Amino acid sequence: MDRLVGTINSINSKIFTDKKAVISMDFLFSFFILIILSTIVFGFVYSNLSNIYSDNENIEERLILDSLASEINKVSSKDSGYSTVIHLKSEVFGYPYYIRVNKNTITLYDNFNRADARIYPIIIKNKYGNSLSYINLYSGSDYKVSKEMKNNQTFILFVQIS
Repeated sequence: MDRLVGTINSINSKIFTDKKAVISMDFLFSFFILIILSTIVFGFVYSNLSNIYSDNENIEERLILDSLASEINKVSSKDSGYSTVIHLKSEVFGYPYYIRVNKNTITLYDNFNRADARIYPIIIKNKYGNSLSYINLYSGSDYKVSKEMKNNQTFILFVQIS
């Protein structure tokens, strides 16, 4: 029996005197906690940077829409025969886009976003005189926007010039 107690004490003393294993377990536990915290922090940083990039893109798109809405409203408020040329940037933050002009809204579409702006109600016709419910304006192109009158009907004419 003494021999059995001595063997058990010998095993216990080997387990508790192995300082390297205890330090290794503490190190591994601390390392995993550090990895988890780092992942959480980097996730928040990445999310905030993505939001900043997205906000800049949205601001750029909003500026394009507001400028175009202003030009269309200016043409709409002038007398027949008034025209202006608008140029659409080729891309927003590396992405092409197009703008759909409806009766009273313009909408910018790109790969990820959609933004709207209101305009005065207008009637849209193409260069052949056909009424359209909407017209698409594509990035990187120039358009002549003019107010025309035919058969006592006033309308806005969009013609792509480049």
